[in-house]
Amino acid sequence: MNYYAKEFVYINGGELYKAPAPSELEMNYVPDPNADTIFPFTKADGKQYLFTEEFKAFFGNNKASEVNLSDLALCPAVNLWICLGANSAQERNNYDLFFAAESTEQLRQVADYYSLPYPIADGLGEKLNSEPETLCIGTAGDLPVVPGCIKIIDGKPSIFKLYTFPKARGSWDVYMYGAVYFEGGKCYEKGAVYEKTTGGKDLDEPWVQMRGKASFRKAEIIESERFDGVRTCYSYTTDGDPSMFWQGNEVDGNGELLRVKRYESSRMVQIALASMKRGPDLLDRNLCPAVQFWLGRSWYDNASEGSEELLFAVTDGSAMLEKVADYYGLPVPHNAEQGHILDTYPELYRVRHYDFLGLGIGQYINIVAAGVVFNNGQPVKLLLYTFMRPWEFEELIILPDF
Repeated sequence: MNYYAKEFVYINGGELYKAPAPSELEMNYVPDPNADTIFPFTKADGKQYLFTEEFKAFFGNNKASEVNLSDLALCPAVNLWICLGANSAQERNNYDLFFAAESTEQLRQVADYYSLPYPIADGLGEKLNSEPETLCIGTAGDLPVVPGCIKIIDGKPSIFKLYTFPKARGSWDVYMYGAVYFEGGKCYEKGAVYEKTTGGKDLDEPWVQMRGKASFRKAEIIESERFDGVRTCYSYTTDGDPSMFWQGNEVDGNGELLRVKRYESSRMVQIALASMKRGPDLLDRNLCPAVQFWLGRSWYDNASEGSEELLFAVTDGSAMLEKVADYYGLPVPHNAEQGHILDTYPELYRVRHYDFLGLGIGQYINIVAAGVVFNNGQPVKLLLYTFMRPWEFEELIILPDF
């Protein structure tokens, strides 16, 4: 399989039931403001996901459950029923009954109870028993939630499914990949934002940052590696910068800190985003006139290193980068394929959307970032930053080699 899929669903001893591509998910599920915040979507065919009171309790969700499963045939081997997937809470002929799968022994008991085929192959079963955190959709308290599902058709149990969500690195999934290019498309730096839910717990691990509350709480690690072997762990700062609220912590092979790269947004960005008259205006720097938006700068704590990067928005595709390269006498950072994306679908590479033009929600512009690195005032590198969300690509994202 060479396309990206977040979920893999199995039936009949390991037969692949579905592994939808992002475009399929987008067509099949629509946002629903009335749906539960645990999964705020309704299926295009009208199916709702109605969560049980027991499952909702893990998420600090005060809205009462709309569903009561007590009149259904519920396998006693199941400890946690997740939700009813149906067109209404009263539907009793055609629906999906989701539960938290905890072991192969439990799955076999469920299969026997409903007289349905066991859903998975032995290899996946071993993972479920020993490493459920590598397959789960998330956590509820201490429990990695790997959803099992009994599909009822015309009032009869008909299909037994197991939903799995394989991770990119152990128990960590990827929220976003990043790659930086220079000198005609050579890779300068690459990495990812890794995340996982923690069931409301804080993880005490190096460079882990926590977000969210209760079972929505997530751990996050932002790591990269540079072409020269330098490894960087990024962490958030609390100095009030509305855009560049992070620092790059360069570490050795043991994770020990070597040096810190600082970031700050330009005055233009801070005024546009937060009406804050602070940050450098950069007017004393050597600024290429082809650049419309200077985003900010980065530098190292040790001023004697003499390196500063001026970051800017790529607003006119590859033609703009060619002008910048010509102005500073440096090679363009991209190759032909990257240039094509910049010219036709630049949002695939965006850092974020920002309201730089003051037009309000719905009129934000995609910001693709690039940077000029100066050493003691002399331009030495032109870099293109690309950020890629897996669900926006049909194909698998494979980061380049150095």
